[in-house]
Amino acid sequence: MDSATTFVDIDEVRALATWMTWKTAIAGIPMGGAKGGIQMDPAHYSRRELERITRRFTFALGNNIGPEYDIPAPDVNTNSQIMAWIMDTYLSTMPPLERNRSVHV
Repeated sequence: MDSATTFVDIDEVRALATWMTWKTAIAGIPMGGAKGGIQMDPAHYSRRELERITRRFTFALGNNIGPEYDIPAPDVNTNSQIMAWIMDTYLSTMPPLERNRSVHV
């Protein structure tokens, strides 16, 4: 989850994705260009609820993320715990023998 705020909308996500595309291209990084978010206020949810929301969001992204495609990065209202839930959920969708290939995410 790149962002979790009450005011994220599709136009903002598109603008951020465009900005990320240019930023990574100029820096010579062969990834970037994607952004995503959930319209919510994380302060109104328990840790367990945030985990469930994050894991469901990650599962819904399916094959749209991964080390060779797009790597989610933290942004507004995300932290290392949320990123760990994303990685754990992503890895759980892969066959066991392929998981080690992706641990550099």
